[in-house]
Amino acid sequence: GDVLAQTAQYHLDLSAPYPGEPMEQVDEHAYIGRFCVYRISNTHHVICDSYYYGSFEVEEFVIPSAWLECASFCVVEWYAVKR
Repeated sequence: GDVLAQTAQYHLDLSAPYPGEPMEQVDEHAYIGRFCVYRISNTHHVICDSYYYGSFEVEEFVIPSAWLECASFCVVEWYAVKR
């Protein structure tokens, strides 16, 4: 599997909910499976957020794979600001 995608997905799932979202769930595992991260090319990954499926909000973001490879890049912080 894609270790970069799996690691990003794990951290994104465990860090939900994000700013502006209701604190509906109190169980820390309630958001497991919310995100799907996968490689679309040699240079890019897609982050999909099922929380926004069917809404008018953007549900997918394309990011450079190099960001996920960088130890100083925090995908959770990036997503919180982007969202």
